[in-house]
Amino acid sequence: MTEFEIKAKGGVTYLKEELQRILRLSNGDGKFKGLANFKTVVLYPRDASPEEILKSLDVIRKDLKLRAEERKR
Repeated sequence: MTEFEIKAKGGVTYLKEELQRILRLSNGDGKFKGLANFKTVVLYPRDASPEEILKSLDVIRKDLKLRAEERKR
């Protein structure tokens, strides 16, 4: 799991090399799609199936739950 920051400047968003590498490894060309709501953005390889995305989001959700539990302690 990789946590990262994204910087937007003048309408252009820069992604760290590590994130670009992850997206390239997922589909070979580094092209991706995204979904956003009020508080969250999800980036995924453009050819990923909804099932693959949901499985990956489950992993992230579990990680976030563990982090929230750790904060309570």
